[in-house]
Amino acid sequence: MSTTEAARKEAQVPDPVPVSSDYLVGCHYFPGWGIPQNWQCLEMYPERTPLLSYYDERNPEVADWEIKWALEHGIQFWVYCWYRKQENVGKPVDYDGLFYAHEIHEGLFRCRHGEQMKFAIMWETSNAGAVSDPADLENHLFPFWVENYFRRPNYLTVDGKPVLFLYWYDSLMARFGGPSGLRDTLNRMRDLAVRAGFPGILLPGEYRAGNPDDLRRMAEATLDWHFIYCMPSYQQRPTAEQVIAAQDHKLRFFRDADLLPLIPCASAAWDPMPWNSPQPDTPYHADRLQRWKLMPQDWRTVLGNVKTFMDEMPEDQPGRRMLILDNWNEWGEGHYISPHVEGGFGYLKAVRDVFTRCDNEPDYRTPEELGMGPYDGPYRKWVEEERRRAKPAGERS
Repeated sequence: MSTTEAARKEAQVPDPVPVSSDYLVGCHYFPGWGIPQNWQCLEMYPERTPLLSYYDERNPEVADWEIKWALEHGIQFWVYCWYRKQENVGKPVDYDGLFYAHEIHEGLFRCRHGEQMKFAIMWETSNAGAVSDPADLENHLFPFWVENYFRRPNYLTVDGKPVLFLYWYDSLMARFGGPSGLRDTLNRMRDLAVRAGFPGILLPGEYRAGNPDDLRRMAEATLDWHFIYCMPSYQQRPTAEQVIAAQDHKLRFFRDADLLPLIPCASAAWDPMPWNSPQPDTPYHADRLQRWKLMPQDWRTVLGNVKTFMDEMPEDQPGRRMLILDNWNEWGEGHYISPHVEGGFGYLKAVRDVFTRCDNEPDYRTPEELGMGPYDGPYRKWVEEERRRAKPAGERS
């Protein structure tokens, strides 16, 4: 091993210097970057390249960098998308039965700074891991959540109750039999939480459309709160001014509906290309998709509006203090605020400016400057293997 390689092996991510805040700011987190080939579609979008390169989130060092950057700019918890493999439904849950769980189990749980970062899971009921019967929830899913997440000291709780985010409205109503069936499921989960030794559990549901009847159904189902994964813009190619106005309008619509306590959201971008890239002859051709991205200065305006909105909320509302940003790292779906080539640290600096006391000094050194990384080895290895497999048999070395 060379001297340089040895130094890299001994190097550690500097300790975070968290900034203080009167707000509890979280951020949605898509844990899909432990699969190397997922990065391939980003090659045509170089402006989205993370400052950590096409990283492997199985690497605890990557998690340490993300936690450091988040804490130093006022982001205090992740809301991880959580999936169970469909073939695991009705069976005991273990790590092998999960999908996209690399960042939580191999990154967050093994890194040096992990316990400084709070986290919660957002159960993706629309994609995989649906409850097939009450026994599956009681005997398999819920015990796994309790032992692997809820009992951890850094799991997000309010008044001692773990917060389990539920995604999303249409799926919740369809999979659990409408408001009455969903209410029965939620009450079962509340009972299970008490039996596990907690004072209860908080169960927010995701909804972003604008139908008051939907909100009434959510309230009838006894969801505790209402949260938003990403804010819609209404127009296909909106200007920054239109995006800013649309987000402010949407929050005030939900507040005025006064049907469920709201956790506000702020979105910096939305562009579902390339993952949702449609064929030209489909009704969802790219020319008709919503696609937009705010620059850091416009993102700061959105955040300022959200802070004003939160400060106007009643003291007893969770949204008076709690906010969830969209999104840390949805690179393939085009909404992200993690440091990247085009925006640098600009999006995080805006969060710090608006929601914190700015009483720390963030460290803007990159891994390369400290002789650490690169973290894209698994992706580059996968690319080389794909190239080798694509060669005719006689040309392979």
